Amino acid sequence: MSMHNRAPHVNPHPLMNEADSKGLERLNSLLEMAANKIQKPWRLARLMCLSTTAACTGIFAVPFLLNNRETATLPASAPQKKLLRFVEDHTYLSASGLKEGRWHTLLTHSFQHGNIPHIFVNLSTLMSMGPLAGVWFGPGNLVSLWVGGAIAGGACGVAAGMMKAGINPTMGQCGYLCGFQCLGSG
Repeated sequence: MSMHNRAPHVNPHPLMNEADSKGLERLNSLLEMAANKIQKPWRLARLMCLSTTAACTGIFAVPFLLNNRETATLPASAPQKKLLRFVEDHTYLSASGLKEGRWHTLLTHSFQHGNIPHIFVNLSTLMSMGPLAGVWFGPGNLVSLWVGGAIAGGACGVAAGMMKAGINPTMGQCGYLCGFQCLGSG
């Protein structure tokens, strides 16, 4: 086809008049602006959730691998035992730990999990709800929600008397995830 024989412009939506077509273009423009506005908080919140997932997985792996003597081929070495003790002292929330002054475990217990189903459910929930909460409340508030939920969940566990002399320590992100659910349903 030569340049002189161009095909006439055809409306891609033949049932729309020009005003409808301009309205559709405006709607597409608004949707694109909205998508661009949530893209940065979504990415930041997702990165925060991925980082938290990596931290939780690493912290979970230490006691899981060192305590699971069925799969271990060698006895735990002195450095391994020291690492295990450090992780237990600083990520398990227990009455005895609080009596010893380890108040930071009100927060750090949220990084530790008791078994594979526990970590799987919590991290799956975090990865599905976390980015949405980051967009909804803002990435900075996502951190506040994490800290507040973890401390509140730990404090409720202590107040309910769930721990006796260090037995059955509280751990996991359940307080944080319950905070998501409460805010999402409110």
